[in-house]
Amino acid sequence: WRNDVPRDCQCGAIYQFPASDKINPFDADKVNIFFEENLDISPRLLLQSMMGFSPLVTDEIQYRTEQGISYENAFNLVLNEYSPSIVSSDKDYFYYCNLESKPGTRKSFKTVNDLLDRYYLDRDNIDILRQKSKDILKLIKNNLDKQGYKIEKLSKELRNTSKRDQFKIKGELIQANMYHIKKGDTVLKCTNYYDNTEIEIVLDPKKDAIENMEKFFKKYKKLKTSIPHLEQQIALASKEKKYFEELLLQIEHSTIKDIEEIKYELEQNKYLKKKDTQKKKRKIKPNYDTYYTKDNIEILVGKNNIQNQYITHKLAKHNEVWMHVKEAPGSHVVVRQQFPLSEDTIRTAAQLASYYSSLKHSSSVPVDYVEVRYIKKVPGRIGSFVTYKNNKTIYIDPDEDFVVNLQKK
Repeated sequence: WRNDVPRDCQCGAIYQFPASDKINPFDADKVNIFFEENLDISPRLLLQSMMGFSPLVTDEIQYRTEQGISYENAFNLVLNEYSPSIVSSDKDYFYYCNLESKPGTRKSFKTVNDLLDRYYLDRDNIDILRQKSKDILKLIKNNLDKQGYKIEKLSKELRNTSKRDQFKIKGELIQANMYHIKKGDTVLKCTNYYDNTEIEIVLDPKKDAIENMEKFFKKYKKLKTSIPHLEQQIALASKEKKYFEELLLQIEHSTIKDIEEIKYELEQNKYLKKKDTQKKKRKIKPNYDTYYTKDNIEILVGKNNIQNQYITHKLAKHNEVWMHVKEAPGSHVVVRQQFPLSEDTIRTAAQLASYYSSLKHSSSVPVDYVEVRYIKKVPGRIGSFVTYKNNKTIYIDPDEDFVVNLQKK
């Protein structure tokens, strides 16, 4: 016996499958007998009868029978088909064959090992990331709900201001018919000289004609003066909502270090309470990503606002090229090269800009690119919002495989 081998382990022993009364699906004779003896086959029966079968494969066989082939043929097709695939929709499914029963985006692989390498790419840190980002996600979603409710409420108030002219007209009609109104009257019936229709105006019997007139003019003035304030508040709430939408997208591509930067940003903007009030100002270099084209041209990608601001406004030179998806949340991308750029470099940087954006699952995504000198930070806005001019636009289909395989430092 070797010291590093458990006492109950017998070296060189032949492995035997555990005893089972289920059918080995690769035993053709027993499978044939099974189909001959069972005319009424169901996913449940397959699950109970076949070794190693899961609901995923029995559902797939059932789905294929619904396309017009027999259970036995569907069974053999699924069993012998080797097309390792990942299907992504509300969740990811993977199997050694193409899961036709699952709708979604499909990725095929040469081997199951390649599939598993891709599926579990960066998944070792998922639990840690979820734990680290749990409180931040809750804060972001609460603020998104808060701003959404605020915008809805303010918009309703703004729509109600459209009634202001009705109050003005009623005040004017009371003014024109003042001598027909006595204190204690509850209704004024008169002709609306704006459209020559008969109108009834409800009066406050405790008020005289002048007081009733002033009441309607006061309502008109209040609604009219509230319009600029409501529009301003809606604009501010919309900007804040857009900021939190950006943060929500940024967390999707975050590492543990990226999460810490987002947390630091929320503390600086007073959305999160600082744990250590004596902590000195942050001087750590932001954790941006660096990629290289096949021509060894360096491309920087910021995955949160701190990184975006750093690579765009501090690292990038004025004649280097900046990229961003058009009119949608996404990462800042900086090509450490001046114009002219090769088509490969432009397309590589555009792939990164489209993939690290809210449009990563779209097609023909517009990506603007421009020299850094033409970019200006939006004054007074939290986040990494910028304006720019003299840009060109390229349309690209985001390709996750391309980004995953791209050389990264």
